[in-house]
Amino acid sequence: MTALRMQFFTLAAIILVGILLTGFDKAHWFAYVPVLLLLVAGITGVCPGLKFWKKMGFE
Repeated sequence: MTALRMQFFTLAAIILVGILLTGFDKAHWFAYVPVLLLLVAGITGVCPGLKFWKKMGFE
C-alpha cells in the first residue's frame, strides 16, 4: 500500500467521522460523495477527481 492510498483512506475516514458526529439522518446526501470517491481512489489507486480535472484541461 502506498502513502497516497493511505492518504485517501485517512481523508475518507475523517470525513465519515464528521458525518457520524453530525448524524447520518441530518447530513445531506452530497456529503457522502467525497467519501465514496476517496474510497474508490484508495482501493483502485486511480483518483476520479484528478482524472476529471485533467480532462477539463488542467495539468
